[in-house]
Amino acid sequence: MDKILRLLFRFHNEYKGDPRFIMGNALRHALSLQLDTSIGIFTDQKRFLVPQSYQDFFKIRINPSFLHPHFELFLEKIHGHRKFRCFFTPEFVTFDILNPPENLLDVIHSLEPIQLGGARNCGFGAATLHDSLTIDIAKLKFVEDASHFTLIAPMVHMPSMVHKYPWRYETINLWNNGKSNAVQAVAPGQFFRLKSELNIQKIAREGILRKEKSHKRLLGQFGFGEFILNNWQKRDN
Repeated sequence: MDKILRLLFRFHNEYKGDPRFIMGNALRHALSLQLDTSIGIFTDQKRFLVPQSYQDFFKIRINPSFLHPHFELFLEKIHGHRKFRCFFTPEFVTFDILNPPENLLDVIHSLEPIQLGGARNCGFGAATLHDSLTIDIAKLKFVEDASHFTLIAPMVHMPSMVHKYPWRYETINLWNNGKSNAVQAVAPGQFFRLKSELNIQKIAREGILRKEKSHKRLLGQFGFGEFILNNWQKRDN
């Protein structure tokens, strides 16, 4: 049975990194656990609501908080140069953990505050767990019709179920075992038209679980490949 533990972390100081999301491997490194985690979505929502439907499940993930950049001039100690540093002040970030270890909440509390993002050696990105919710995917009411899907997270390989047309790529940097790996991926936020005669409920489930077959499963554990289905029909004039 697939269950998701939804986590809401509250930041206690500045965050340095991508203003759109935090890759799932940042949480894996912070906890030193091999978790199957989504990307982290910034939000202003302070509490979780139990989702009753597929659309409810994605509400917090498709309405992210917009992060405003801040800049400061600091002295870089190694070379003695003055540089500008960009950082953000988010309030909350949420991750979805697929089939988590039973003691995950205890592990998180034992390590708090955890640090997410860059410049952790400078104290950036300190966060503590603010709320959590267990979601049984089997109890969600899934969509039955869909015309498009929208990427919530980067995707390495576009699946055969969509019509092929140009899409926007970007380079995603992943830190893994102390090394940075650059991955070319289709950028999130883009939407694509689905082909006809598809098993929509099966595809919707794969989007939540990040298990679409054409996608690399290893990267799915870092948060790649999450998408939401939409039913956008043509309007009659």
